[in-house]
Amino acid sequence: MSDKIKKSNLKQYTIPNDISISYRRIDKNTTYALHWHNYIEIELVTKGSGIHDINGRETEAKPGLVYIMRPSDFHNLLTYDKMELYNISMTETSFAPETLNRLAHYGKGLVTTFDKDELKTASALAELMLVESKSNAPDNAVLQKLLDCLVIKIMKKIPNSTGEQNVEADPIKQALTYINMHFIEG
Repeated sequence: MSDKIKKSNLKQYTIPNDISISYRRIDKNTTYALHWHNYIEIELVTKGSGIHDINGRETEAKPGLVYIMRPSDFHNLLTYDKMELYNISMTETSFAPETLNRLAHYGKGLVTTFDKDELKTASALAELMLVESKSNAPDNAVLQKLLDCLVIKIMKKIPNSTGEQNVEADPIKQALTYINMHFIEG
């Protein structure tokens, strides 16, 4: 972790809706201290650079970087220059069950980098979500389907991320999925 990162108390963030999306512009040399969420978060970097640290693993933040943070993940961000990104926050109920199972059973950090064409497609999905969320009557079914498409696109890029598909049939796997998604709640 960079010595530029300010020491502060670990902070928990929450969201008001099942799915929340924004396009954020972050100033140069901005630091977000180590924190965690009680929800799942996806960030897709479209411009700028910096360092993103998830669970102690630093990754260069640049256009195309995308990561999925589960409630069990801690992270922080340091920007080197002006950064722009899509930020999508959602509860586990926002996912189709098979997509949630894939997320819950992947043990390593869910981080990958899209090439230019993949970034264009992922950005289009995120932009469609943003437009739908800002409409007069947002349709959660539309948001969920777009979210599932984006998550599946991300997971296809991460080696060995297929996870176990038939969690519903095994009560032990169901319990492990629940623990992985809720352990921080105490």
